Amino acid sequence: MTTSKPEVKRYDCTSGGRSHCYGCYTMTETEDGYYVSAEDYEALQAECEKLRTQLNVLVKGVELLLRRLEKMPRKLWTKEQLGAILGAHYES
Repeated sequence: MTTSKPEVKRYDCTSGGRSHCYGCYTMTETEDGYYVSAEDYEALQAECEKLRTQLNVLVKGVELLLRRLEKMPRKLWTKEQLGAILGAHYES
């Protein structure tokens, strides 16, 4: 899985934090702010959807692999072989 983590700036209200922010229109960039810009939020949403899609592809691949393995005699597969098969699937 690859990701291109968007650069996201976080903001907080200059009047003393989230509990005092009602009606405040001045935001300052902070490391642990509660707010992000709409553009950054959309970039995070897009990245999240991309990762969900990649995860669903992997899950379906693993499910298919497990169904195939269930049909084969169990004595043929060692833990190392199964690990190699699953590891190769995750890397692709």
